[in-house]
Amino acid sequence: MKGKDIINVRKSSIEADFPIGQKLSINGINCVVAKRGSCPNCIVCIPNVHRDDVDITCEDLACLACERKDRTSVHFKKI
Repeated sequence: MKGKDIINVRKSSIEADFPIGQKLSINGINCVVAKRGSCPNCIVCIPNVHRDDVDITCEDLACLACERKDRTSVHFKKI
């Protein structure tokens, strides 16, 4: 499944450790999980705030190496 199908991420079905290359639809925005490089955070695809009109926030998905099994920091790049 890695990098092929776009997974529609919902609050009830969050998997915090999506593999690098996996395509996701987060809050209606298509993104891909990428190694963190020059992008300092994941707020392009995932807002860092809690609002009624936003389902998924940065706090819901693992971005930091310490939160992931592969120990790699990631961001969610808009595609």
